[in-house]
Amino acid sequence: MIALPRMWCNFHLPKQSIHLVTVSPPFKKNELVDQEGVIYREVRKFKYFIKGSDVNPIKRETIFLEMLENLDPRDAELLCLAKDKKSLGKGITVNVANKAFPGLINEKK
Repeated sequence: MIALPRMWCNFHLPKQSIHLVTVSPPFKKNELVDQEGVIYREVRKFKYFIKGSDVNPIKRETIFLEMLENLDPRDAELLCLAKDKKSLGKGITVNVANKAFPGLINEKK
């Protein structure tokens, strides 16, 4: 359950600068079953999308596209919403996320 708040923290906080195109790329949805756990493996790649990453922009977009294609389609949709800094759900705020997962989101970064 840690992947969703980590995704929110990495992409949604106003102080984070995301280095991805603003339009979500077209991708082939993963049709395999039982892919809900893949997000836990993919979350480690989030570091490539945050300001300060020295990854080539084309490689960065390729990594993002591959992530979307590997994820369960519902997780891919959440990732696109987070990337675009859109709400992941009604009422999700920093305070709510910190209540659910104490200390995960530190706004002072």
